[in-house]
Amino acid sequence: MRFPSSVLPAMLLAAVAAAAGRPEADVLPPPPALTGQALQERYAAGDRPGRQFLAISHKGDGQAIEVVGDLATARTVIVYVPGSGQSLGSFDSSYEGPGRAARALHDAAAAIEPGTAVIGWLGYDPPDLINPEIVTIWPAERGAERLRAFLTALDRALEDRAAQGAQAQGDRAQGDRTQEDRTLGEREQGERGVPEQVRISLVCHSYGSVVCGRAVAGLRVADLVVTGSPGLGAATAGDLRTGARVWAGLGSRDDVWRPGVELGPFGFGADPVSPGFGARVFDAGDATHGTYLRPGSPALKRIARIAVTGSAG
Repeated sequence: MRFPSSVLPAMLLAAVAAAAGRPEADVLPPPPALTGQALQERYAAGDRPGRQFLAISHKGDGQAIEVVGDLATARTVIVYVPGSGQSLGSFDSSYEGPGRAARALHDAAAAIEPGTAVIGWLGYDPPDLINPEIVTIWPAERGAERLRAFLTALDRALEDRAAQGAQAQGDRAQGDRTQEDRTLGEREQGERGVPEQVRISLVCHSYGSVVCGRAVAGLRVADLVVTGSPGLGAATAGDLRTGARVWAGLGSRDDVWRPGVELGPFGFGADPVSPGFGARVFDAGDATHGTYLRPGSPALKRIARIAVTGSAG
């Protein structure tokens, strides 16, 4: 798809004006130490009893980060990144809203791997559908910076949790042993290995996939799953510079705009389900743009399986 040359200047001016007039969203705090006590203290500080919010901001359209499952013991963590039009007000109102999506993903993923926690991450300000910025990468770049910071902090917290767990396990195992016994115990522990590294997967919908595409380079992510994507801001999966497996699904009834090009700040690169992009394309069934995570749907089951196991089979 090509933009008529006469339209580009007007689109650029409109997008610049929209960006200039939009209030800057709050930067949400990083996750706390991943202990039961620290997490409960953070959840208690939220304003929604019974829910597990790592952070909430009511500034502008609002932002929030919610955990479904036990982040203190999880062996798999799925981070869900929503797309355009999402806000604190719509957090639970649609299948693709961060809160509702996180619960659906958790239910499906926990049936495969009970030790799964899902994070609904609305830590950026997605463009509204009527905002001219929606055809640019600018909101995605702002969101990607925040997503990278969050995922880096999450990975560090998970590493700290594993180190503390290994130390506690070693202390219990050694007890009052003699030095000779301790040496033997250390050898046995080395053979068994430290607790398995926690698996992190990203599930990104619509414009959220542009955010993930801009953020994922160099991060410790096992699988990147995008649905209803207009593009990831790249010509090929290799351009994302990630070791993650890249998966893309497009429902047969999804009419998402996929420009297939990137011209300056406009457009989002190649269609991720096209053969030349290089993603692993999975069958998303007859999903519409807003029903990939509808409970019980084939698309949700495949997305959950990929995020937990790295396989769609």
